[in-house]
Amino acid sequence: MLEMYYKIVSVICLVFLFSQNTNAAPSYGDISMQQRVVVIEGIAGNLGINLLTPEIVKLAQRFKDNPHVKFYGTELNTDKITAKGKESLKTLTALGMIIINKSDAAGMKLYTSLQPDYVFLATPAHTHIKLAQEWLKRAHPPKAVLVEKPFSENLKETRKFVEFLNQNPHLKSKIYAYDFADDNFALWGESLKQIQSYLGPISEMIFFWMQDHSGADKGSYTYLLAGDDRPITRENRIAQLPEEKRMVFDAFPHFFNPIEDLTDLRDATITDVKAAQYQTAEIKGETFVAARVLLNSRLTPTEPIVATMYAGKGVGGVETLDMNRLAHMLILRNKVGKEIRLSIDDATAYFVKSNGQVEKRIPLVKLYARTMENLFFGNAEFGRTPQYALQCLEVLDKIRDKINTQLKQTNLDTYRLGTSKVSAPSLEKILQTTRRVYGTREDMLCGQELKVLVPQSRLRTTQMELK
Repeated sequence: MLEMYYKIVSVICLVFLFSQNTNAAPSYGDISMQQRVVVIEGIAGNLGINLLTPEIVKLAQRFKDNPHVKFYGTELNTDKITAKGKESLKTLTALGMIIINKSDAAGMKLYTSLQPDYVFLATPAHTHIKLAQEWLKRAHPPKAVLVEKPFSENLKETRKFVEFLNQNPHLKSKIYAYDFADDNFALWGESLKQIQSYLGPISEMIFFWMQDHSGADKGSYTYLLAGDDRPITRENRIAQLPEEKRMVFDAFPHFFNPIEDLTDLRDATITDVKAAQYQTAEIKGETFVAARVLLNSRLTPTEPIVATMYAGKGVGGVETLDMNRLAHMLILRNKVGKEIRLSIDDATAYFVKSNGQVEKRIPLVKLYARTMENLFFGNAEFGRTPQYALQCLEVLDKIRDKINTQLKQTNLDTYRLGTSKVSAPSLEKILQTTRRVYGTREDMLCGQELKVLVPQSRLRTTQMELK
């Protein structure tokens, strides 16, 4: 009985560690008598509508309990936002948000007079650095500016901005490179200690970031548009720049940004890259990418980590994992096959023994939940440094360069999308029919490398040892 008691206490402690963020403030009562001004730029865009607004709405009671919190949302032109964007604005203004229309003279007058404490940039990536610089130049700059992933797809622009920050270390504002996957995967602090304790040295990382969103994928995605069956169109991302729609910069930041405490990206070695696009794609670049990268481990410098990453639109799922339609997951493995799966889709961390049996399940934080709470009611750190964001971008740019080299010679391979009657091809099928655009050894990205993984459905049904 005593042994069983200690096991139960251990699990409770782990649940607490993974559901609490050492970067987040433990409470918000200490600001109840202070005015706090928050600005979210681009509040009625896709990010604001689909991910930020639902989490802000959950904080409604806290806004009521903290009348000193002032919330502003900006848009370039409120007359041009979508119907869903207008619905979102209506919901947020009911909570007390003041919308600023930048195309209106009165709106710009209010905008330029603001002296916010925190600014969150939810605008397209190509606007991030320009907006961050404008906020830094103000007579009363904010305490912090959160820049959504990635800082910019433009490596030259990012280097210049980071150089400016390095030359001005006494700026009053803190600039954070923010990615919500950093919150969800929680590869830092006490959570990282628990991961180390379970796995020891990490030898392999496998990253999945894929959605179907093509014709056969009806699902419950309220943000998908009707009509055109192509994923980028259905996601209403046509207005974004081509680089912002390419999978290297759309998906891979969700892998690189969270792993700072595990790896040193400065010596990353790219060994293999595959890239393809779905038929009649809206962009010239990749809508599917797979890459294999060797990374130096910060925890065990003599033992490199092999990172394999898969990302794509119009992908029917992962057959090996028994995952359909979507897969948003990071798997950490050691040399003997023990692993921890961090699954954003069901907000769960699975601690898995080498025989495939689940030892523990621990809840992960919901997308943007902690960040929105911290933005309005917390007092803590928000993300990574711009200097680290630049390191991420340098690796991403190298992967992109491999693909661009191929594009100069010939078109990328294509794969079909799903229809109302036919499912989209799986990750494995796309890997099997897609040529490698870079690699000097045998093909490491053919789908067979996934065979060592246990299906996700089996992890969900396996009984925990403690029960």
